[in-house]
Amino acid sequence: MQLLRQSDYNKLSDIAFENEYADQSHFIRAFKEFAGASPFQFMKKSEELIENLSILTK
Repeated sequence: MQLLRQSDYNKLSDIAFENEYADQSHFIRAFKEFAGASPFQFMKKSEELIENLSILTK
């Protein structure tokens, strides 16, 4: 999750291999089990949350 938030990668497979997953599909499956959403869905929700918080703090 932290690597996704940092956006310091080119592809999801970069994160998968960095964390010793055999391939991207195994990473996505494990991520869904842990986070309850795919990496894409997680990032989208995170971005929406940040946008909403910035609106509320204005």
